[in-house]
Amino acid sequence: MQFSQGTLKTADGLALRTVAWTPAASAKAAIVIAHGLAEHIGRYEHVAQFFVDTHGYAVYGIDHRGHGQSQGLRTYFDSFDQPVSDFKRYVDTLKPQHSKLFLYGHSMGSLIALLYVLKYPQDFAALVSTGTPLDADTTVAAPVIALATLLDKIIPKVNFLPLDSSALSHDAAVVAAYDADPLVDRKPTRIHMGMGIMHGAQEVKRRLAEITLPLLILHGGADKICPPSGSRVLHNGAGAADKTLHIYDGLYHEIHNEKERGEVLARIAAWLAAR
Repeated sequence: MQFSQGTLKTADGLALRTVAWTPAASAKAAIVIAHGLAEHIGRYEHVAQFFVDTHGYAVYGIDHRGHGQSQGLRTYFDSFDQPVSDFKRYVDTLKPQHSKLFLYGHSMGSLIALLYVLKYPQDFAALVSTGTPLDADTTVAAPVIALATLLDKIIPKVNFLPLDSSALSHDAAVVAAYDADPLVDRKPTRIHMGMGIMHGAQEVKRRLAEITLPLLILHGGADKICPPSGSRVLHNGAGAADKTLHIYDGLYHEIHNEKERGEVLARIAAWLAAR
């Protein structure tokens, strides 16, 4: 596997880190990964290695603005239109290199991916969604949401909602690495980001029938961060004729970082190979 990195300039002048994991021979297709909240694309190197070395794909990704090695206020978007626009700018640089692109979004990255395909439905041949946050607001008490709604008008950038890293994976080494990673933002989620995820999820749910590209929807059945009901909502409402849902009993939020990761990645590979 070959590795390279670069810089993408956003419409508003930020520099975003880009990465590419590619095979020595010509890639049969490309997978573009959208990572989750507060993390960075480097945490998907093992995922990329599986698809590059075992299956001959090229794998690409960016650190979203405010994440990882990209510029911007830490873990903050003014609007989810911003990461979608950034991703579009990046995808347009990949299109000339590959005849077929697949999109793989995890957690907040799933939300970004879903908003993306609603706006640009022709760019990808299929979408893989894991740990989608479409029902994440159901894990937050109604009074907390009411307070956050009020505070969003006053102090939107204040850190407010903590994330329990022990709910990411049963693998203690994964959790320890996450907690020690200097590129992971361990501060509580900013108020406006939490509200942005909730509002973005509401928009996607209103427009599910418009999502018609092939969908593979995966979720951990014991996910305490983004409940699996969000993936069921996506599967039930999406307008795609080709859609598959699988809930992994007992797995936590990052199914690609659970001890069963080999089974998860093999399922994705088999699904992609058929398309």
